[in-house]
Amino acid sequence: MKLLYIDLISPAGHENYDMNMIRLMNKYFDVDVRMRRTMLPLIPKDFYKTAQSCPDEIYPETWKGKCSRIRSMWSWRYHQYRYIKNVLEQEASHYDRIFFSSIEVYSFMLATRFCQNKNIYFVDHGVYRIKNKLTNFFYKNVLNSCINNIALEEYIQNYLLDRGVKTNISVIHHPIPAFPTTKWQSLQNKPAYEVFAPSSSNDETFISTLIEKRGKISSNIRMTIRSHHNHCSHNNLIVYNNRISREEYNRRFSEADFILVPYEDTYNYRTSAILFESLGMGKRVLLWGNNTLKNYFDGYPNCVCIFDNIDDLILKLSSIKELKFDDEQIRMFMSRYSDDYIQLQIKNSLNV
Repeated sequence: MKLLYIDLISPAGHENYDMNMIRLMNKYFDVDVRMRRTMLPLIPKDFYKTAQSCPDEIYPETWKGKCSRIRSMWSWRYHQYRYIKNVLEQEASHYDRIFFSSIEVYSFMLATRFCQNKNIYFVDHGVYRIKNKLTNFFYKNVLNSCINNIALEEYIQNYLLDRGVKTNISVIHHPIPAFPTTKWQSLQNKPAYEVFAPSSSNDETFISTLIEKRGKISSNIRMTIRSHHNHCSHNNLIVYNNRISREEYNRRFSEADFILVPYEDTYNYRTSAILFESLGMGKRVLLWGNNTLKNYFDGYPNCVCIFDNIDDLILKLSSIKELKFDDEQIRMFMSRYSDDYIQLQIKNSLNV
C-alpha cells in the first residue's frame, strides 16, 4: 500500500514527530514525503520511498516583509489552498492513503470541502483554536465529514466531540522522540541538581518572575531556561535567548536531572514534544499545572511532578530528594507510547 505524507506547516520542533511517524508508518506503507525543504534532510532516507519539498509559497515566512501583513496572511493561505487542491486532483489517485501531519485550518478545510476521497487523514496541532468563532465555524460547518481527523490524545478526541465536531475522530499518540528507558536516573548523593527548560513555548511572564525571585532558589539547584527575550546569568539561574546547537541541546538535556515545562495557561489541547522526550530519556518532569498538559500528571503522577506557581516550584526544589518517582509508572508510560502500540493505532485508524 502507498501513503503520501504531507507536513503543510513544518514548524521547528516537528522533525521528531515527522521522523517517527514516517518510521512507524513504514511498517504498513510505502511512504512518499512532502514537507518544507529545510526539514527533508532531517528525515533518514531509509524511512521513505521518495521525498519532495513543498513550494516555498505555502509557508508564511516566504511572504514576510514582501507585502502588507494582511496580504501576507492571506497569500500563503491561498497558495496552500491551491497546493492541497493540486494534490487532490493530480496525485490522490496514486495513493491508498494521504496523511496531512499538520494543517492550517481555513485553507485545508476549504480545499477538501467537496472531496469524496475517504482515505484522507489530518492532524490539527492547534485544536485549542476551536474556541475562536471563525475556527469553530469551520470545524462545524466547513469540515468535510468524509475527511478523517486524527487526535494526538484521548482527551483531545473527547474535547473535539464535546465541541460538536462530527467527522470521524480517532487517536494516534505522539511518538516518543528519544531512545526509551524504563528506569529513572538516580538522584542520590548528588551535590547539585540540574534543571533544564529548553522549550520555545516557555511562558515569558513566568521567566521574568523567576528572575526576580532567583535569590530564593536553593543553592544546590542550577536552572537553565530558554526565553525569547529575557536574559539572566546568576549563580544558579541561567536564562538564554539565543538558539543553541543540537550538540549543546543534547548535552544539556543529557546532564539534566529534571526537565521544567512552564508553558502559558493558553497551552491547551496540545501535546509537548519536550515532555515526551524527557520521559523517553528517563528525565523527571516539573510541570506547571495551569493548562491541559496536567492530564499527564493525572495519568502518571509518579512520572510528572506538578507545581501551582513559582513559589510552589521553589519549595518543591528545596526538598528535591523527597519527590517521589516510580519506575513502574514510567514503564506504563513507555508501553502506552511504544512503537508497537502506536503502530496498532495507525493500523486501526488508517484501516490497514
